[in-house]
Amino acid sequence: MSTTSNYPRSVQVSVHLDAILHNYQQLRGRANSKAFAVIKADAYGHGADAVASYLSAHADGFAVVTVGEAIAVRDTGVEQPILVLQGPQDDEDIDAIYRHNLWPALHDEAQIAAVANHRNALDIEPWLKVDSGMGRLGVRLDSANQYLQQNHLRWRGVLSHLASADDPKNTFTSEQASRFAALLGQYDIDCSLANSAGVLAWPETQRHWARLGIGLYGSHPVEGHTDGNDFLQAAMTVTAPVISVKHLERGQTVGYSQTYVCDEAMPVAYLGIGYADGLSRVISSAADVLLNECRCPIIGRVSMDSIAVDCRGLSGVPELGQQAILWGPSHPVERMAEAAGTITYELLTHITGQRRYTD
Repeated sequence: MSTTSNYPRSVQVSVHLDAILHNYQQLRGRANSKAFAVIKADAYGHGADAVASYLSAHADGFAVVTVGEAIAVRDTGVEQPILVLQGPQDDEDIDAIYRHNLWPALHDEAQIAAVANHRNALDIEPWLKVDSGMGRLGVRLDSANQYLQQNHLRWRGVLSHLASADDPKNTFTSEQASRFAALLGQYDIDCSLANSAGVLAWPETQRHWARLGIGLYGSHPVEGHTDGNDFLQAAMTVTAPVISVKHLERGQTVGYSQTYVCDEAMPVAYLGIGYADGLSRVISSAADVLLNECRCPIIGRVSMDSIAVDCRGLSGVPELGQQAILWGPSHPVERMAEAAGTITYELLTHITGQRRYTD
């Protein structure tokens, strides 16, 4: 019998719903179009039900990956369009798409045929996904016309996905935008190409609908951005308590494999968070946490249930139970992602804990 729900682990995940709304409004204004709030993967770890409910009076629409995700969002009372980015996987999914009035993205020949042959085909509003260069899901550009001209489907729109919009120096994004524009020149139909990075860095990708993903949660989507995070607000704060404090001597080691050796006598605090809570095990010596408003480096290996931090920068010894910030508005998640050699998406979607909401 599982006791996890009765005795949760000690990590706290605070979600700032007002920040998500702020980010949606800021990005939508820059897109100068309608915008889907992308809440796939449980709203990037922020809680899809809560985010959808909070944005239901503001968002033009929502986007998820699977039909199951879409139904869960619809069940919260959301009436806006819900785009299902991977579309249906079987006839049962197509039935559900019809019943729940979802917008499926169709990206495969067999998938398109299955929807076209469904008894309610003309009552479904699909989007055609084309591969303009991502090399992932989507029909070939040179075959898109044959699908869009079918009279067995009532196409709602066309979308594609950008491969390198986060890199403002990579001109492939402009090439993708040109390919997409060439296809759509002959159709009067809704279009969607821009993601968060497209909205901010590539105006040529902006169409009728933007798809706001990582930017919605306060992480800047463009590499080397110079505008700072002055308009995007971090939507998640992750904290973990101090569970032990030790005073180690010079030459003592910390953690598995003895990867850290104390170069002098020093105080070390241990926090109740580890890779079992979704924190990356592969973190470099550049990683730190915020304790008493001081950046304290993580030292040694990340364990399953704890990490050690160097407390030499503190004016006093931390108390048991005191909360350290792994990331949040005052300590950007980008710092931890860089130290882990990964992207913010991975940290946000992997972290687990006692989730709480503020607005």
